[in-house]
Amino acid sequence: MSIKGNPFDSYFTDQAAAHDLAGEDLARLQQTALSAKLADLLPKLPPLAALARAQGLDEEVLLCDAPKLFFPHTIYKTYDPAWLLAGNFARMNRWLQQFTTVDLKNGELPQFSSIDGWLAWLENTCGIDVAHSSGTTGRMSLIARAKEDAEARHARNRVAFVTLVGEHGVAPDDAWFHIVWPGAAGGRSAQQKMAEGARRMSARSPDHFLSLYHNDLGADYEFFVVRARLARRMGRLDLPSPSPYVEARLAEADRRHAQYAQDQERLIHSLAELAGKRIMLMGSPHSLATICRAGVEHGLGRGFAAQSAHVSVGGLKGLDAPADYATVLDRFLGPSIPIEGYGATEMNTGYMKCRHGRFHVPPWVAIYVLDPAGGWQPKPREGKQEGRGAFLDLAFASAWGGLVTADHIEIDYTPCGCGRKSPSILSNIRRVADSDEDFSWIPASGEAVNAALEELLRAS
Repeated sequence: MSIKGNPFDSYFTDQAAAHDLAGEDLARLQQTALSAKLADLLPKLPPLAALARAQGLDEEVLLCDAPKLFFPHTIYKTYDPAWLLAGNFARMNRWLQQFTTVDLKNGELPQFSSIDGWLAWLENTCGIDVAHSSGTTGRMSLIARAKEDAEARHARNRVAFVTLVGEHGVAPDDAWFHIVWPGAAGGRSAQQKMAEGARRMSARSPDHFLSLYHNDLGADYEFFVVRARLARRMGRLDLPSPSPYVEARLAEADRRHAQYAQDQERLIHSLAELAGKRIMLMGSPHSLATICRAGVEHGLGRGFAAQSAHVSVGGLKGLDAPADYATVLDRFLGPSIPIEGYGATEMNTGYMKCRHGRFHVPPWVAIYVLDPAGGWQPKPREGKQEGRGAFLDLAFASAWGGLVTADHIEIDYTPCGCGRKSPSILSNIRRVADSDEDFSWIPASGEAVNAALEELLRAS
């Protein structure tokens, strides 16, 4: 799926050419793609159109002014939680429709007894992929993309992954791994979507994905548990009552907790069957350290093929690695390929770290930093710049893809020692806490933001 006139189609399968683009050549192609994207999406996405109209902007907006049309990351939770609590999925559907060009068939919406049931219907009937956040503020972000967009993302990630491991001596035709994931194999949470992406990117078949659980506990579970925790934290006694569906998920969570030791033992025994094969450990530093220690205790240390790999996730959420992390990894895997990525649920592109410690941004993504001391306007796209990260994914066909993130980042627009000329993100990324109701940290005017929010509420 691509927007007509996208000049980056030929770069999706050519990493060398993609990361050789920089400076005026890159800006010219991005400007062309931006104009084509806005011409396609402004008539289809009411909140985007409202942002543009309120600021006197149209499809010919200059690349340097594009961040005035970016959505804050918190816009993806601007629905009323009462709609979910009441099972009002008709309103939820109309709200979600404002962010995607995919027809969500509002006139054909059946009754649902759970959030999971609604999301499954969207996937199976409408051909849309929906990811949700953990909802730590009491609302889950809901990110919708056409399945074609998701498939294209997997294909681009595969190309980037083959290039990365190729720099460590892995031949392209041999760039497949058995993935070991200490979580659930399936689900719609941001973490499970990340695991699914890794499987599609790195495993030759679904059978080459070894997980601790078959499926996650679901969006209803996340929504209930987070709201219950918030109620307790506020000293409230009116805790939400779980539905029978959620009660079953809660019982499953209790079972998992009680049987964690046995489930981990099962995972280790399954790992033993992969001796001599190339594996990729993926998870938080603490979960991977636990697996490595248990694996060494079971005699599996350094029993896997050379050029195995590890992927540490969750570093931006306070999950610092244990002090002996590098040591236990080495005892279990031996010399291995470190794979580190950066991204967000709201993005349709992820960024992989090169050997020089920089996350390189492909040319179909225009990257900015916003200046907190300068009215949150974008800093020049040159040299080194630091501020709030903002991205425009010009390959995201079924949604806008202009995003102001929750991350404070530093961008280096100069060529990297790895040979890539593309802009890159340095590793000193910091998460920023934003209120769900505060939109003062984006370049759009307050009047424009209000117009977009009013459009969202009017349509839903």
